[in-house]
Amino acid sequence: METYIFLSVKDKKALERLAEVKRLSISTTAGIIINHLYPLVNTWYPLEYIAKGERMIHIKIRNNTKMNINSIHATNCLYCYFNKPLIKGQKINWQNKGIQKELDKTEDPNRNKNMEIRIAYRLKKGLI
Repeated sequence: METYIFLSVKDKKALERLAEVKRLSISTTAGIIINHLYPLVNTWYPLEYIAKGERMIHIKIRNNTKMNINSIHATNCLYCYFNKPLIKGQKINWQNKGIQKELDKTEDPNRNKNMEIRIAYRLKKGLI
């Protein structure tokens, strides 16, 4: 599934750092978080942005469970993961062990693919 996510600069940098630390691509990291948090986030925020960021990122995520994820859901899931909002005054553990475990055990062969494509394009154009 392909979608766009709208993140704040702070959340975008946090996603990039998390992906780098876990040695994954940004889309794989975002996909793991979204697939785990979608049921919770969709229950409380079905069709509204919690906080729509100013940075747009195009991502592809694996949606093995065929959930109806759109850009609002994806953005809200990542916002909740990095900012931990309270729901009706209740504290939710957005960074649960299931997400951390999957981030740690996942191996991503496409981790540096985007960087390799950029280098190849620059070489082809004679920019390097």
